[in-house]
Amino acid sequence: MRTLRLCVGEIAAGLGLLAIAYMYLHTKHASGIIAAPFLEIVLVLAYMLVAGVAQALTASKLQIVGSAILGLNLIVAAILSFLWCTGIASVGFVLVLAAATVVFRLFVAAISLRFPKQSVRRLVSALVGASFLFAGFGLAYVFGDNIYENYFLFPRTKEGFVMPSRWQDFVFLFGAAAGSIVLVFTAYRLLKYAFRIKSVPTAESA
Repeated sequence: MRTLRLCVGEIAAGLGLLAIAYMYLHTKHASGIIAAPFLEIVLVLAYMLVAGVAQALTASKLQIVGSAILGLNLIVAAILSFLWCTGIASVGFVLVLAAATVVFRLFVAAISLRFPKQSVRRLVSALVGASFLFAGFGLAYVFGDNIYENYFLFPRTKEGFVMPSRWQDFVFLFGAAAGSIVLVFTAYRLLKYAFRIKSVPTAESA
């Protein structure tokens, strides 16, 4: 059962890495994307975060860097090969990306084994929580910027003509608001766990 859970987790991590790599390549080759360099940096950091976090949790469960870890990484490398199968990237790019990902994840696994499971989980919670907090504030900024531009800076009423809002506008605003709230709340829970101070029983409490 544990092996099945680990395989499912690695497949999910591989699909996440595949999606991030696809978005990076699309951003790299597409023209007219605003703040493309910043978006590329964010995607690279997200790729490293997903690869490292998933591997750290897996290594802390197995407590050994061996054939099992290597086999799980081969699953991730096989999933990344879909970038070549679909014609999105060349064979050379996929090989370099897969090799770099495996080496990076093996390095993370070796480092994770030097620390207790609890410390690894706290560090993972801190990294993921900080990322969610950043993403939540980013969505909140998008929500506020959209409200300000469409309803204050450029109001819907212009020269006596009322520009009606489409249902897509309300769905976007609701999604941005709800997404930012969920991300910030999740980040709060993760950071609270990461920096929680373990209470030490005293003589009086005992």
